[in-house]
Amino acid sequence: MTARERTQKSNHPRKGAVLKSDPIRNLAAVQKIKDSLNGRPRDFALFTVGVNSALRGSDLVRLRKSEVEHLSPGDHITIRIEKTNKLLQVTMNETALSALKPLLETAENDYLFPSEKTKQPITRAHLGKMVKQWCNNNGLNGRFCSHTLRKTWGNIQYFTFKTPLSVISQALGHADERVTRAYLGIQAEQVKDAFMRGI
Repeated sequence: MTARERTQKSNHPRKGAVLKSDPIRNLAAVQKIKDSLNGRPRDFALFTVGVNSALRGSDLVRLRKSEVEHLSPGDHITIRIEKTNKLLQVTMNETALSALKPLLETAENDYLFPSEKTKQPITRAHLGKMVKQWCNNNGLNGRFCSHTLRKTWGNIQYFTFKTPLSVISQALGHADERVTRAYLGIQAEQVKDAFMRGI
């Protein structure tokens, strides 16, 4: 096995393995990254849509202008999920659509998030490097990758907005709420809280 093959294999966890990545845990940190991306419309939109859509990185980078250009807040797009080949509806909010507006006005082709070199969609791996850099540049500590954006959506929905777990589970496309609990680390947090209550 070559070094490149080993690297590629390490970037693709076994089926059923839990992806080890951290979310951005609060709205202040999300806003700090947004502020740092002002003046970079593609990156700002990529981050903003990522934390507002709950899409996996591989599906996020494949979004097309033709899928979103006529949407209003509350409209949805239907995505065929690359990982499962299932259809998933994603509702687009005002924050995401506002971030996309400059891209829709200047897009040279149908891809919303093209590589500056190839003009094809950026890869999930490249998105992961970008997310890690954005987080590190803004003083965040943790394991960050493309999946961080999706986990941020779930984490903030549950811990900040108090969205019911059943709703989050459905939005993430999980078949079982137990998967969502493990995904968000909810059980671990609750156990920690129990230990912290003095008797």
